[in-house]
This record gives sequence, structure tokens and C-alpha cells, in this order.
Amino acid sequence: MATMADVRGIAWSLYWRSFLSSIACGFLAGAVFGFAVGLTGAIFGVRLEVIRSMSTVGGACLGLAASFLCLNFFLARSIGKEFGGKRLELAVVRPAGL
Repeated sequence: MATMADVRGIAWSLYWRSFLSSIACGFLAGAVFGFAVGLTGAIFGVRLEVIRSMSTVGGACLGLAASFLCLNFFLARSIGKEFGGKRLELAVVRPAGL
């Protein structure tokens, strides 16, 4: 079993990369969604309060999705690489009955 000190380098590497990319991708996704909702709402004459609430909720959801995708991307790239003499591996275990 690995200790916290053993995995600290791998955790830090995954954390800072996914954190920074999540901020950038979440901001970009929220900005694009907010622009699209604002433009569409302005064309159809939707009230400003409704546009703000729709773009806030939709931008937050897209930001969370972008954050998950960034973490998934960096985790997938980290599997099999070496970090200070340690390697992160993904093991597939068969059920006991097979």
C-alpha cells in the first residue's frame, strides 16, 4: 500500500496541471456560452435578468464539465509515466468467479 508521501509528487503534478487548465477552459467555456446565450436572447428580445441567470447557470455547468475533462485528460496522460522513480499504473482485475 502506498503512503501519502509516496504519491505526493504524482498528486501535485496532476493537481496543478488540471487546476490551471480547468480555470482556463472553464473561463473559455463560460465566456463562449454566455456570449451565445446573450446574443440569442438579445435577438429574440429576452429580458436581461433571464439572460443573466441562464448564462450563469449554463456557464457554471460547462465550467464543471470542462474541469472534469481537464482532470481526465491529465490523468490519462499520467498513467504509465514515471514520477521520481514511481509509476502510476491502471490494473484491470478479473472477478473472482471467472
